[in-house]
Amino acid sequence: MTKAKKEELLLALENVNPFNIDNDLSNIANEFELTFSEIEIEYNKPYLKSVKLCKKYIGKDYEIGKVLYKLFDKFIDESDNISRQDILQYIKNDLGYSGSTPDEINYLLNGSLGTLRCLHLIKNITYTVNQPFRDNKEPYNKKSTYYTMEVKNWFVEQRYFIQNKHLLKTLAPVLIQYSRSSISTSVPQFFDKIDSILEYVLQPFENHNENFHIEKYLIGNMEHVDEEYETTLAKEMKIRIIDKDKTDKDKYTIVLDEQEIHTSIIKIIPKRIVFDNECKYLEYEDTKNNFKKILLSHIIRVMIEESELPNNMQDTLSKNLSFKTSYIADGKYYYICHPKYSYSFVNDSYFKEDTEKIILELPHTALEYFKIKPLADMTIYATDKEKKTFKQFQENRDNAKITISGPHFYVTATDTIENATSIVMHVMQSVKIIKPVELKHSVHENMKQFNMNNNL
Repeated sequence: MTKAKKEELLLALENVNPFNIDNDLSNIANEFELTFSEIEIEYNKPYLKSVKLCKKYIGKDYEIGKVLYKLFDKFIDESDNISRQDILQYIKNDLGYSGSTPDEINYLLNGSLGTLRCLHLIKNITYTVNQPFRDNKEPYNKKSTYYTMEVKNWFVEQRYFIQNKHLLKTLAPVLIQYSRSSISTSVPQFFDKIDSILEYVLQPFENHNENFHIEKYLIGNMEHVDEEYETTLAKEMKIRIIDKDKTDKDKYTIVLDEQEIHTSIIKIIPKRIVFDNECKYLEYEDTKNNFKKILLSHIIRVMIEESELPNNMQDTLSKNLSFKTSYIADGKYYYICHPKYSYSFVNDSYFKEDTEKIILELPHTALEYFKIKPLADMTIYATDKEKKTFKQFQENRDNAKITISGPHFYVTATDTIENATSIVMHVMQSVKIIKPVELKHSVHENMKQFNMNNNL
């Protein structure tokens, strides 16, 4: 085995989960084309010191567990380097072990620190301080050990930054258990999962409903007003649905995740949308005047002639990934497509979701909110130096005078108008939208719709 391969093997052995040793060693044996016995011998060699420490300290000792949770909270509070001596005093005096023997204190100290290190939640730093003289008047070097968390590095690749220490403490037990489940997992991986939850919660409400655009169009169609007769009359339309009976299986079969889905195209007049048994249904009339209903989630897409598009939909069509066009012999048609099935139609051309350069001015009272990074690809200019940089850059780029207000900070970002509108609506009373004008229009439209609904 080459030296490089040997080092690769040792690194793999260092990351073996003590609670899943047999499976991990078996996987490593397969990867390096060695027998299980050969890998086990390597794993048990004495030079794998950190593995031995992890096996010793990562056990289920109740007292060590109790101390390490409290100790991790202290690291979150401090957000800085803590000396080994300070940690020892913290365990002894603050956690109620003042009556314990030095050996018992050291056991808790080494056990809790060892576990947190093995879980990659903290790391140690050794400082060498040049002491002037010993008792015999000769100079010597004194080593001091400190421990630290790298909180900022946890969020480097994340969209959202958690600064609230109380929230971090709430998540700490879950983080410790997540790290304990596999020694090789990193803290950023945990916060990557938290990131996806935050993104789901904070995204615009439309994104929480997969069928939003289909449902909105159906409702708009049912509320269509015939001006000549002053009546509300739904129009006939074509929709493509999942066909459980497989009536047109050859012609309308699509593939999703390597699974064939049989669909059919039907003509309907939508009547109403109802909510029942935790599901939404569309009630409609077919071409034979029969009343039927179908799950909204089983509507794959709606076919619309260009002349039938509502004006506001024409304006925003290219901004939304749910819409797509297909050119056919007798004209141009648009499809409002269920996002789940969109990519099954490989022969149709997509509109891509557009992003815009966004610039906002906000009072300092909103700084903490924006520091969680609610906008994509966002930069904050808050200090005097940062604001000066912002002013120079914007003036050079746009060749326009920018006035910087003292008690304000500035945000630049690249995000969709839809997402930016949702964020801006959170700070409506304070925000000044510098760019783009499309964001201003979107916010105004939202407010206009709010007023029309008589909610004020």
